Amino acid sequence: MAARRPYFSPKLFDFLRQLTRNNNREWFQQNRARYEADVRGPALAFIEAVGVPLRKLSPHVVADARPVGGSLFRVNRDIRFSSDKSPYKTAVGMSFGHDRGRGGPAPGYYLHLAPGEAFAGGGIHMPETATLTRVRDAIVNNTGAWKRIVTEARFAPMFVNMGDSLKRAPQAAIPIIRSSTTSSARASRGTQCSPRPTCAPRTSWIATSRCAASPTPSCASAPPLSACRGDGLATRMSRSAGVQGSRR
Repeated sequence: MAARRPYFSPKLFDFLRQLTRNNNREWFQQNRARYEADVRGPALAFIEAVGVPLRKLSPHVVADARPVGGSLFRVNRDIRFSSDKSPYKTAVGMSFGHDRGRGGPAPGYYLHLAPGEAFAGGGIHMPETATLTRVRDAIVNNTGAWKRIVTEARFAPMFVNMGDSLKRAPQAAIPIIRSSTTSSARASRGTQCSPRPTCAPRTSWIATSRCAASPTPSCASAPPLSACRGDGLATRMSRSAGVQGSRR
């Protein structure tokens, strides 16, 4: 079987490096054909192709290959309220969100490509209190499954948590955490309950897979640890054995 041709080539990263040094409209217009051929075109082709495997993970994940308004982030920066007036982004971002759109927070995926930093992520960004509480409760009520996933030999070396964290667990969660930890300690006869149990991040939770500077399509297969099913947030923790990459 012939090897699958990568969607992204070193030309994408070469363009972004040069754009970083020449972040102005004149240079970009002179090199727009390169942007279309080496950056935008491959990204849209990747989005189109990755939609099928993403829908196998969940029918609610959207991979939108429209040139405008789809999964690919626009290259132009919003500089209205920024002291940095550089007109263009120097990284490629792709978002694969839930089909509920802006109707409320839900799990999704993100792929980031930049020279020296490429990663795939999954999770919920800035959930409101009710959703954040459900995520925390799902983890607290099934700490055994959570620990097995985040310490699994193929998972742990490749993923990190991103987002703000609380120094102390919410008071309502402490009895549940202690009860769960005590049960585990009794089963193992060697584990002690931590007086300051950790909890889910305060504002967001994203698991990211750090990939090489020139990632392959498999770099985008990292799933969120909390998966959305139907109209509710399921407590099932999912993972993918096919994610490739390493921390850089």
